[in-house]
Amino acid sequence: MKRGGREMVEELLGNSLYLGAARESVSASFRVPNEAEAPLFVQADFGLIQDDEGALHSRLVEIQGFPSLYAYQPVLAETYRDAYDLDPTLPYLPNGLSRDGYFARLREAILGDEDPAQTVLLEIDPANQKTRVDFALTERECGIRTVDVRGLRLRGRKLYYDRDGAETEIRRIYNRVIVDELERRGEEIPFEWNDDLDVAWAGHPNWFFLLSKFSFTVAEARMRAGDLVSRSGAAGGRSGRLGAQAAFLVRGNRSGGGACAGGSGCHPEDAPPRLHPPTADAIYPDPWSPALGSRRSRAG
Repeated sequence: MKRGGREMVEELLGNSLYLGAARESVSASFRVPNEAEAPLFVQADFGLIQDDEGALHSRLVEIQGFPSLYAYQPVLAETYRDAYDLDPTLPYLPNGLSRDGYFARLREAILGDEDPAQTVLLEIDPANQKTRVDFALTERECGIRTVDVRGLRLRGRKLYYDRDGAETEIRRIYNRVIVDELERRGEEIPFEWNDDLDVAWAGHPNWFFLLSKFSFTVAEARMRAGDLVSRSGAAGGRSGRLGAQAAFLVRGNRSGGGACAGGSGCHPEDAPPRLHPPTADAIYPDPWSPALGSRRSRAG
């Protein structure tokens, strides 16, 4: 499963046709300047399905180019281990990382070289988000504050927030704002999403669309072409790396940060406002040409 998710991300990021189409699909009003060359945060979520014979198969649920519950997940794993009296040496972090090593890397990614006082976790209405427990743990581990995007102040190209009664310049943003939630709620914020702000992004917002959202539309188009997985969940006619291990689980995720593909409740028209789904021909004019870096075999 891990290999399937990693390979699909690498193929998407290495495909100039995909990235060009993704950028063209996003409204100029949502294109944040100074886009990072690659997403700082990427994760692949997996699920298991059971076929008619009772066998279990892995399915890739979504790929996100957007931060997840990084501070909460280790705490949750530790809680499971304690609550169910599991082996205390049972590892729950990747690549042999220790807890201290994991949080050191997380702090490095979120803070960069900036002062924690000038780095904020930015969200809309954070106190009422279901993910607020992750915000609190991120504050504890990184020394930053969680700030409501609606309460910022814009002066020239700089953003400021209130920190213990003092107006404090923001130099780096750990972005957790989902743009289509802003649109859906009709919220006003003190800057335009495409303003050229004097700020660094820990997780550049453009990758929310370029990877999290646009990969769904491509997967849907390729499912129609029989390239990933059939509607019944069987592996498609492909011998390359996007075979059964990277097949998509049917899932709708309209308001979340990730992609989904296929089935009822998850369609291209469910993409966020002003994001226009591609057709299969728009991404792969010749259905038998190399796709996302590898060639598939003709089924049948």
